[in-house]
Amino acid sequence: MASSASATQTQSPRDRAYVANRDSDTVSVINTRTNQLITTINVGDAPQGVAVDVSRARAYVANGGAPSSVSVINTLTNQVDLTITGVGSGANAIALDPGRNRAYTTDSNVDTVSVINTSTDQVIGTLNAGDGPTAIEVNPARARAYVGNFGSDDVTVIDTSTDALVTTITGAGDGPAGVAEDRRRARLYVTNLNNDSVSVIDTNTNQVLPLSINVGDGPQGVAVDQRRSRAVVANIGDDNVSVFSTRTNQAIGTFGVGNGPQFVALEQRRPRAYVTNFSDSTVSVINTADGTLYATISLSGSNGPFGIAVVG
Repeated sequence: MASSASATQTQSPRDRAYVANRDSDTVSVINTRTNQLITTINVGDAPQGVAVDVSRARAYVANGGAPSSVSVINTLTNQVDLTITGVGSGANAIALDPGRNRAYTTDSNVDTVSVINTSTDQVIGTLNAGDGPTAIEVNPARARAYVGNFGSDDVTVIDTSTDALVTTITGAGDGPAGVAEDRRRARLYVTNLNNDSVSVIDTNTNQVLPLSINVGDGPQGVAVDQRRSRAVVANIGDDNVSVFSTRTNQAIGTFGVGNGPQFVALEQRRPRAYVTNFSDSTVSVINTADGTLYATISLSGSNGPFGIAVVG
């Protein structure tokens, strides 16, 4: 019993969203049960991406200022415990492979992915990606990371068990800006900012499938609801999100959010999507089933919300 209690105390709190505010150098922490702002944490320069390791009670924030860094937040205290340097000059997206003690940070300025050992908090390698890597998704079960390269219109695949490049998937679309995987169906969804579509990649074969899903104007962030077989795409130009079925790849609906939606994260237990609205510094909370707007959360002085992570 003592061991179980100790383990519980080291877990990240549930019902939390962490929002990286690029223009304020802060991270907002939201209670997703009440949809209320809990606190605001000062981090590095121009934070863009955020990922949470629940087992270690840590949030990792990619700060895009030059030189770039990663702020490591203790999610039990909501304090920055340390800052990891040596991650390039244009860090943006970040994703974790917790079981292998790895964090991967993309750098769109120098076209690389930095590999961090999260046990030692040290950068242990740098991998070449395509032109302008801006998005990353990790599937720990398959030991794969997928990097969307905005400038070269392709996806870099990394083996997270060896930290080695596997392949480059060409023809991924025009301006890949977001990536998310439906792990049950082995499908990677890639938003194409420049032609308002989503490409679909078979992650068993690393081939682009001959289909394209039309969405709104300027799609960027995308997230997959594994339980309900749905994907949600944030459309910057239309101030809305597109929702489609990952079973049929057919549209379910388009739902309005705030001004300048950038990224989206899902609460897997409930059909809720949290969408960062860059231009009005809010987070919209919607029901992914019918588009009901549950809440619009003000970030109380923090500006430019960008990346977001939800712990359900």
